[in-house]
Amino acid sequence: VEITDTTLTFGPIATTMRACADEAVNELEASVLAALQGEVTYEISGDTMLIRSGDGADAVGLDFVAQS
Repeated sequence: VEITDTTLTFGPIATTMRACADEAVNELEASVLAALQGEVTYEISGDTMLIRSGDGADAVGLDFVAQS
């Protein structure tokens, strides 16, 4: 990954081709991988990191919150 002050640029992400038995887990994995493709924007505020790719109706995002 290449990091700037506002963007993360991901190269190819390697995963296994084996699916999980739980369809909800497969859907979560697909969503995470879709959000981490190419260049994305990010913002860190307090203990939360927001990642966004695309714009408008095609926007995909992930929100990470640190837990203690």
